[in-house]
Amino acid sequence: TGDSCWYINVVRFISEHNTLPLFEPIGRTPFWPPPLLHIVGVLSYKIFSVLGNELAEFSLRLIVPICGALMLAYTYLISRKLFNAKIALYSVLLLTFIPDHIYHSSMFYPDILIGLLVTMGIYYILRNKIFLSGILIGLSFLTKYNALFAFPIPIFIIIYNNHKQKIKTLKKIFIFSITSLAIGSFWFIRNYILLG
Repeated sequence: TGDSCWYINVVRFISEHNTLPLFEPIGRTPFWPPPLLHIVGVLSYKIFSVLGNELAEFSLRLIVPICGALMLAYTYLISRKLFNAKIALYSVLLLTFIPDHIYHSSMFYPDILIGLLVTMGIYYILRNKIFLSGILIGLSFLTKYNALFAFPIPIFIIIYNNHKQKIKTLKKIFIFSITSLAIGSFWFIRNYILLG
């Protein structure tokens, strides 16, 4: 599809020129979307290009299905932690066959990568790994702007799990927020400086 072809075109450009585009004629100018999917694609493209251009392009098409499978695994882990193994299995089966999940797990779009990063961030916040969760949510901001809507979820989980200890709660919220915003704000600052 158009978007998937454009994302792959950007990956090729970055791989060949070793720089992120800005006003180059690569189909859409200026280049404003968060670049994490492109960067992951470039790493895969460069590794597999040693074996040939066709294999390098095929490797790009494997990134998203792998992310989709990992998202299912983390969904299972979250559901099992919150409920039980039976409900976790039903949750994963339901998510597996949702048409939107199937579609976005088969096209080179950032949606499944953002879903994976947010799901991982929620799983690790449930395990009280605040810093790791902040990193993952911050990386999701660098995948697609929609990730900003996921930012409050870990904060609500921190408040719910620590509501009796106000100082501890505030410290965890501060660590999570600073970590995720420090990572995620990089692209917003870049776009503000270069594109206004």
